[in-house]
Amino acid sequence: MRPVQYATEIDYDRCPYPLIGLVKYDGVFGTVWNGALYTREGNRVSNIYIQRQFADFVAYCDEHGHEPEFEITIEGKDFNFTSGVVRSKDVGIVGCQLRIFDMHIKQMYFKFRLARASKLVAALDRRDIKLAEWKPIANKAEAVAFHAANYAKRAGTDGSIFRAPFSYYKAGGRPSNAEANLLRDKFVKEMGGVITAVHESVDKHGVPKGMAHSVTLEVMVDGKPVLTDITMTKGLTNADRVSLWLER
Repeated sequence: MRPVQYATEIDYDRCPYPLIGLVKYDGVFGTVWNGALYTREGNRVSNIYIQRQFADFVAYCDEHGHEPEFEITIEGKDFNFTSGVVRSKDVGIVGCQLRIFDMHIKQMYFKFRLARASKLVAALDRRDIKLAEWKPIANKAEAVAFHAANYAKRAGTDGSIFRAPFSYYKAGGRPSNAEANLLRDKFVKEMGGVITAVHESVDKHGVPKGMAHSVTLEVMVDGKPVLTDITMTKGLTNADRVSLWLER
């Protein structure tokens, strides 16, 4: 699958303003590729019911050359539950939606890509495919207030995304705060489970850093074990991440 863009943790004092703020939904990143739904890691969505639900959407995107990026969400459920469903081949589910937040278009500024995404959603006219909620952000105070408002409503959200209106799609790497192609502020969550795998962090050239980037955690959801990936880049020092990698 094509390289996708990755987010950088926002520093509200170092990023440029104005920005566009988007709600970060508590779901699984997805895109359309090779006639199917795929995840950020380049894995085809295993769930046959989700693929069937959005088969017409995929066909429309293929026909018109669209490569939207979205969050796969399930109403009333968090990332852990949704991730487990996406990984499972034949788990039926209701309330599945797509929240489109970007289009993969090279050499087009984000504000225009967002407009394209809006037109795509309008053309599809489906209740289960929506545009991500967004708001223009003029300064730091408005950015902090936007994130606080997302935190207050909590249900179905996982934080905030901030992007410079005149920024390009940056594939395969993480932008600086000065570039602001894709910045995020995620909510801190607590969960218990068993670590089944530790994944090493790499730099933008793919060179291993010798420290943990994320772990695969087995958690219990509705009495059933579910595997979910948890990022270790926020809340841990580099020394902590090195220890976690060495002690895996």
